Amino acid sequence: MLECPSEPLAAMARLAGSGLFGDYVVYERPGAWTFAGGVLGEVVLDAGAVRTRWPDRPPST
Repeated sequence: MLECPSEPLAAMARLAGSGLFGDYVVYERPGAWTFAGGVLGEVVLDAGAVRTRWPDRPPST
């Protein structure tokens, strides 16, 4: 965990705009912000299918 003395929204925007991560997600909860950058695995859901992708494994549907 990292304490952020600046405004959390501004810090998240700087991380997202840094160019260090192709994909990222920001989670906001009361009193806490979380930034997750990069992709380790992927799960995609839509109305008709679930697709997964993990390193060193073929994609599955």
